[in-house]
Amino acid sequence: MKTLKNHLAIITVASFLMVTLFGCYKSKVPVSPPKMKIDKRILGKWYTTKNKKYQKKNTYYFITKLNARKYVIKKYTWNYSKKKYRKPTVYHGHLSKVRGKLFMNMKQLKSYEKKFGINLLTIHSKKNIEIIPLSGNIKEQFNSSKELKRFIKKYMHLSFFYEKNTSKLYR
Repeated sequence: MKTLKNHLAIITVASFLMVTLFGCYKSKVPVSPPKMKIDKRILGKWYTTKNKKYQKKNTYYFITKLNARKYVIKKYTWNYSKKKYRKPTVYHGHLSKVRGKLFMNMKQLKSYEKKFGINLLTIHSKKNIEIIPLSGNIKEQFNSSKELKRFIKKYMHLSFFYEKNTSKLYR
């Protein structure tokens, strides 16, 4: 039974990573410059599972304030063979608002790829948020945030604009 639970945890984490890191649209420019102030509701530790029993050996995110408008997002993944967390992957991010919806612009530090991952962010409660990456099938690239924001406004209501898998995070 433990082996099945471990396999399920690995599959959950792998799916989350595939969608969050590889499947989403990458942009040369953010949706907007960092103008929005920090939303304190998303600061803190977020787990990929609601079940407290399995949170220790699962991926988690620690979101802190970099400055008045930017976040530091550290992603910790469990190394099953070494039985400890790997060094975190670190991102800088900021929020943009489009037609009342929040989008998180995330750029990985120490990465050869200097592009933004764009994700729809929904805050369901103090203990639950949902991240939905823009589809990796979007091929358009934009030279300005204004062009990208206009594109998002035009297509954000269409289901195929987003990846199918969503990432739910819990406290």
